[in-house]
Amino acid sequence: MRRIEKLMELFHNYDPATLRHCQSVGMHMLEWADCMGFSDKKIQIAYYCGLMHDIGRLCLPGNVFNKLEPLSDDEQDMHKLHTVYGWVILNSVGLKEISPIVRYHHERYDGTGYPEGLKEAEIPFLSRMLSICDAFDEMTNRQGTNNLSGRQALQAVETCAGTRFDPWLCRQFVSYIRKVETLKAVANFA
Repeated sequence: MRRIEKLMELFHNYDPATLRHCQSVGMHMLEWADCMGFSDKKIQIAYYCGLMHDIGRLCLPGNVFNKLEPLSDDEQDMHKLHTVYGWVILNSVGLKEISPIVRYHHERYDGTGYPEGLKEAEIPFLSRMLSICDAFDEMTNRQGTNNLSGRQALQAVETCAGTRFDPWLCRQFVSYIRKVETLKAVANFA
């Protein structure tokens, strides 16, 4: 855990907004893994994967990392390297259990993702979960733009089932989010 804390400090100093995104994704991974009945150890790993999924962005130049306008093709290619950079960083500090999950979190179920164009079961299970959590948080908590509602974001996740995302995991994620929303509604009512 100490290594994670040190990396979080670096992240905080480099870009607090991305750190908040990673913390949010980490909480989604933790809660969803718990909802799916994972072991305590697997829940912890899922949480750490969420926290660290964008750590490779520390290696990107600021003009790519913080650019508000659309990225050029060259800048997009550079940005795509953040998954590999994250894998290198995590391996270098001994976090080899989560490094492949981070490396493959932008792979797509249909094989059109990056960095290697893996598809379906070639993509690690936790990477497939992480991909959904990352996208959902981006859609609902974007910095400086109009966010989608939770309902709209869930519809977008469902629309991408079988192309961008694992269809079975999409159904599980929708179920998890609806369960969380129900619990929040009950708590607010009480």
